[in-house]
Amino acid sequence: MADYRGAIERYNAALLIDGKYAIAILSRAEAYVHLDMLQEAKEDYDKAMGLRFMREGDRFFAFLGRGYVNILLEDFDTAVQDLDQALEAEQSNLNALLYRGYAYERRGDDELALRDYERAFAASPDNVWVRTGLQRLRSN
Repeated sequence: MADYRGAIERYNAALLIDGKYAIAILSRAEAYVHLDMLQEAKEDYDKAMGLRFMREGDRFFAFLGRGYVNILLEDFDTAVQDLDQALEAEQSNLNALLYRGYAYERRGDDELALRDYERAFAASPDNVWVRTGLQRLRSN
């Protein structure tokens, strides 16, 4: 319903009951991203990753989300590291491939970026973001 501030209030209330509830922490991080509160989002991703009982699927979303936040913060080296971890869990995840390709591209690793965009193209040839990334790199 796009009430991200209200969602944050509810996640905060849930975390008062159980401060180690990984799903609430990850969900709050996503709400922070939507509100462009990137430092807060990154802190929540970090906090969720520190929980030992976090499920593997939650770890994937934590690495994917933190990688995306690091791209927005223009920390492309850290973004690549996070997205490497996400892709270890889900090797052909389209968003992880696109984000990592973009992070590679922004740090000047065009060959690695092209590799990720080509893998993403194999999975989703009609995706406009994939085609745009490929065209941009191939035109260079």
